This record gives sequence, C-alpha cells and structure tokens, in this order.
Amino acid sequence: KISPDGKWVVTGSDNRGNFMWSIQNPNLRLGIARINDGIYDNKIKGYDKSKLLPVPEKFQEIQAAGLFNVLAVAFLTDKNFILFDRNAKDRIHPIYTTGDPWIQGYVDLGKRKSISQSNLSIGSSPKAHILVISQGSGIAVYRYHPETKKLEKIWVAD
Repeated sequence: KISPDGKWVVTGSDNRGNFMWSIQNPNLRLGIARINDGIYDNKIKGYDKSKLLPVPEKFQEIQAAGLFNVLAVAFLTDKNFILFDRNAKDRIHPIYTTGDPWIQGYVDLGKRKSISQSNLSIGSSPKAHILVISQGSGIAVYRYHPETKKLEKIWVAD
C-alpha cells in the first residue's frame, strides 16, 4: 500500500516478509520489526532487538499479532500504519511510522469475531484517523489518537 503522503510503499506477505520502500529511493528497503523478534539482520544471521519497544505489561497476557501472514496494511495517519495478520484472535497490534522500521506503540483491538481465516476486510481514513475492521457479520470502527498512539473503539455492529 502506498502511504497517503506518497513517499513510502508498505507491504506484508504470507511468508514473513514485511517491508517498506522509499518511493524516491526504491533501493532503500526496510524490514519491519515484529513483536518480540525485532528485525532480521542478514549480517548477523539473527534478529536485531536493539530498538525493539517491549509490549506493555498490561498487554502481556493477551494474544499479540505474530505478523507472519500479513493480509492488510492500514494507514491511520499520513505516516502511522498498522499491519493485520490473518488470525482474528490477535488483539495486540504494533503501530509503525513510515521511514522507521521499529515499533512505535501497541494497540488492543479487543475481541473480534472471525469471518474467514483469509478474508479480512479493512478500511481506513488517515485524515479522519478512522479504522474499520470486518468482524463476524458486521464491523468495528475505531478512532486513532496519533498523539498517544491509541485506538478507541467507537462503534460495533454485529
């Protein structure tokens, strides 16, 4: 997905490859950090966790997105985005900023009803800071607060 400011392309895949590229310099490819793992570094043949933001204590017992099978990218602002895995049971998701591969914050999407393992409908309005996610036979609508990097569930229709 192209960032709303037109400067970055952000992708996820079903084979663990989550990246962002600078549109002005396509050779600049950044691997995106995963919760608990960090960023894979070919030079050390392992994961770099040097700038990994730990999951807050209040989220420790809640299932977090592994980001191994990313189905969607949603922009919450012109620069902040979230990746969605295929598992609807994942509640904790990291927030990222274009140009920086490290996790900037974490949000709890709460419990959601799955439609399908591989069909997750997601829409967002970066200017309005709104995120909409399909769930069960309805939708959940969230408002993103960029200053605190938090999501507020504002409406649910089952």
